Amino acid sequence: MLNLSGRFIALILLISLVQLLLKFLPLPNMVLFNNVVLNSEVVAETILVSSALIAFALWIYATVPYGFRSVFGRIFMGVMLFLGFESVGELLFLISHFTSSIEVEALLHVIGGFLFVAGYLPLYASLLMLLCEQRVLTRKPIESANVFASVIFVGTLGLVWAYFVLFASRFLSGAFNFYAVLAYTLYVVFDVVALMLITPLVTADFRHGVLQVCIRELMVAVAVYAAADIFLNFSLLFGGKVWFMKTLATVMYTIAYIFLAKPSIAVARIERMTIV
Repeated sequence: MLNLSGRFIALILLISLVQLLLKFLPLPNMVLFNNVVLNSEVVAETILVSSALIAFALWIYATVPYGFRSVFGRIFMGVMLFLGFESVGELLFLISHFTSSIEVEALLHVIGGFLFVAGYLPLYASLLMLLCEQRVLTRKPIESANVFASVIFVGTLGLVWAYFVLFASRFLSGAFNFYAVLAYTLYVVFDVVALMLITPLVTADFRHGVLQVCIRELMVAVAVYAAADIFLNFSLLFGGKVWFMKTLATVMYTIAYIFLAKPSIAVARIERMTIV
């Protein structure tokens, strides 16, 4: 297990380094079919999509043996569906770079954006089931004070975002598109709700055990994903002018997908060894 963790950390560092190099040492533009330009941004997004699809495939492999009627089977199915929606959404965004039709590109973005939002619904279902099954995972029940603190702390982030958008759009109205701001805010609201549900689980005192470690790693990975999503939407709010935020978000997305993939391997081993 230690060797596997070391390999994952090395893979994360390698991919993060490659993505940063693509930003600071951009590749020369290559014109493909239909005058489509292949550049460093497209290569970085390809790495991201590949990570998402691999994580999705590994969770299919881990979830199916549990069955969809067992509690943990349903929990893992929610994670699997979340990754499925997000990876297909990422893939549609990548495909949009290879079309010369504005109408097709807009359609792909609309469908991809819908999948990004829809993916949170099965994730919420999994998180709520985990909160209900916490007695199997934690040494003692999660205290209501921790839940209260997480709602107040994380909810404050959502309020800060809303206040910032309203304040900034009042003085910089020319730089903001109403529908774009509405979409970015919707994504951030979904991320904030996910963080509210995750925080009590991440801060809980988990039991010793492979399954418990997997669940905790899974929660941390989802938290990294939500943080990356917030950074990305902050960057997009300014039309990508805050480039380092977008680069950081891309790296964090990739890290999140790799962290999401890692527990699935251990979960699959647990089922096949009939420990659980």
